Amino acid sequence: MTDDDAILRAKLNADTGQLDWSELERHFARGVVIRVAAGVDLLDVALAMARDDAATLRGPGRRRRGQPLARRRQPFLGRGGGALGAGPGSRRPSFPTTQLAGPQRMALKATIFKAELEVADMDREHYAAYSLTLARHPSETDERMMVRLLAFALFADAGLAFGKGLCVDDEPELWQRDATGAIERWIDVGLPDPKWIRKACNRARHVVIVAYGGRQAEIWWRQAGADLERLDNLRVLALPQEASRALAAMAARGMRLQCSIQDGIAWVTDGNNSVQVEPILLREETG
Repeated sequence: MTDDDAILRAKLNADTGQLDWSELERHFARGVVIRVAAGVDLLDVALAMARDDAATLRGPGRRRRGQPLARRRQPFLGRGGGALGAGPGSRRPSFPTTQLAGPQRMALKATIFKAELEVADMDREHYAAYSLTLARHPSETDERMMVRLLAFALFADAGLAFGKGLCVDDEPELWQRDATGAIERWIDVGLPDPKWIRKACNRARHVVIVAYGGRQAEIWWRQAGADLERLDNLRVLALPQEASRALAAMAARGMRLQCSIQDGIAWVTDGNNSVQVEPILLREETG
């Protein structure tokens, strides 16, 4: 596997979650669901879709004449059960293993999480309490959602708000606007494409990327770092994998969290468990 494939696979994995068949049934009725043969890794299929690898996706003699191939964009996937998005033990009708048609972005219901967050940021002398609502897309993992919440705590401000993220291509995970409506701060998490980051730097005064994923994040930065060298309003942080995974274990539909920040180190607690997060500064703004 090339480094490019490893980065793309990591991004797909971060956007992958388990879905019940009931959530996909209406999409099956429209003919936009792919069934994957038992024993095949769904991420391998997703990678082929993202690469527009028609030969791999089509299979021998399966594609009907005129039936469109996958669009070249990241699909939303579920894991388990042998179908993209079907959960284990789901009841589902039989349909061709390599059936493929139409776009793969699916309008699925988000799960709502509530967080009461108290922030004590001694570095910025910012002390405040926030009542937050996070909409977790079905393809989003607990780890990714909690990284979004940590990113809010690190840059907490009354004007900072969650964007639509995975649901909308041109919005970040978090952003802050000034009184004129201009974007003051743009915050994304994960391993964004350098083209997306350059676009963000053209739109916002300050751009922050909070990367996570361990070795995959290291590979991503080795490749993306040189491409982003000239962006003087970009700051890139990387979270240790053990910290982001420990945060994921705190995820609950109703959360009460305290986050203390001093000397760039964050301590997050839910009253029962505590996690120390020391972000690694990969790049600082130069402007």
